[in-house]
Amino acid sequence: MLKRYFNLLKNIRNWQVYFKVKRNPDVFFLMKGKNKIQFWLVEEIIPIFKEIYMQDIYQIKFLRKELSTQEPIIVDIGANAGYAATFFFQFFPKARILSFEPLPTNFELLSKNQQENAHLHWEIIPKAVGDCTGSTQIFYCKSKEITPVASILQNFDAQNTDNLSVEMISLQDIFQEYALPHIDLLKVDCEGAEYDILYATPKQILDKVRCIVMETHFCNKVNANQDAMKNFLQKQGFEVKTQKEMLWAWNA
Repeated sequence: MLKRYFNLLKNIRNWQVYFKVKRNPDVFFLMKGKNKIQFWLVEEIIPIFKEIYMQDIYQIKFLRKELSTQEPIIVDIGANAGYAATFFFQFFPKARILSFEPLPTNFELLSKNQQENAHLHWEIIPKAVGDCTGSTQIFYCKSKEITPVASILQNFDAQNTDNLSVEMISLQDIFQEYALPHIDLLKVDCEGAEYDILYATPKQILDKVRCIVMETHFCNKVNANQDAMKNFLQKQGFEVKTQKEMLWAWNA
């Protein structure tokens, strides 16, 4: 618990406002360092902020060691409000980050945060990522202004009783459409869609991915679990480590 608050103080300049977020509709954070990174936080997605900024769910020291570049290309699948991107920019201010978020209400806050950081090379794309390019249904709870559990899987969460059609793109087509020579870091947190995305990606494309950090989810279908994902990535030539629901993979 103490480590979480230490990380809050280490990462956030105006850390005191964290304790006001439940009394205010939204609060504005300024990150420490000379990169002038700032963003808005709303109460509904405090858990995402805590995971990234206080619990260090991505293990940033490990990622910095594995990436070995100060100008990484990062693809952020399941961007939500962009907190992973702002966190990565703190350590890689010269990065190019492409953030994909299909839900319009989430994308609105993502866009607001991107505009607060116009000096960064941050591209935001209102699309889901899946096993093919086209369109798909996303399931969510309409009564929630912002949600962390929207999914293209109908039965992913019981509160996702509403749906809408959104654009979708495959990982393979992301390389082509955005002229990516490679991806240094692929961050995946997309509420069960991770299996469709990775399993449908040819090996010659995965060979262009240096490192992956992923939150895995157990889904009620074949090979939709962390062990299956670990085995799949190892067969593609990645080294893999896991901790609880998190998975890291890197090309040997």
